[in-house]
Amino acid sequence: MLGVARGGGDPHEPSLEAAPWSRPGVGPCTIAVVKFLVGTEIERPPSEAFDLMADARNEVHWNSQVSRSELVGGEPVGSGSVFETYNRGKPYRATITTFDRPTRLVFDVAGAPLDITAVFEFAATAAGTSYRAEFDMRPKGFMKLVFPLLKPAVARDLVKQSQRFKAFCEER
Repeated sequence: MLGVARGGGDPHEPSLEAAPWSRPGVGPCTIAVVKFLVGTEIERPPSEAFDLMADARNEVHWNSQVSRSELVGGEPVGSGSVFETYNRGKPYRATITTFDRPTRLVFDVAGAPLDITAVFEFAATAAGTSYRAEFDMRPKGFMKLVFPLLKPAVARDLVKQSQRFKAFCEER
């Protein structure tokens, strides 16, 4: 890892890490990884919050950027399930790579503008669930140039979507 930059230790502040790699004949290169952390308390049991997050078809109900999300393949939702999701009009393919119900869920998301690894953790509390999410975003192409300008807006949006997920869970 070449370095990590965080603003003031705020967990909602994005961080930037550069991961070194090399290609034969090209030498060392770096790929930027932009990391965001969000979290909240949800007044529902961890298993319920986990299930609502794991079924990405629910995302249209709480993520204002997602217009469509469909399960590709059959039920039940679990490790290896694939969803085709449209976020801001762009198609993404989200695959569940870790399904440790009800504590840990990981999606690997691939899209033309960027790839994302989204890690969701759910822990039981006296009031329900402590929810934590980490998003490792890897911009591609032109997005690598503009993403540094978008980081503050993305960070705000992820906090907003986290709060909307909380409300979605608690309405049920």
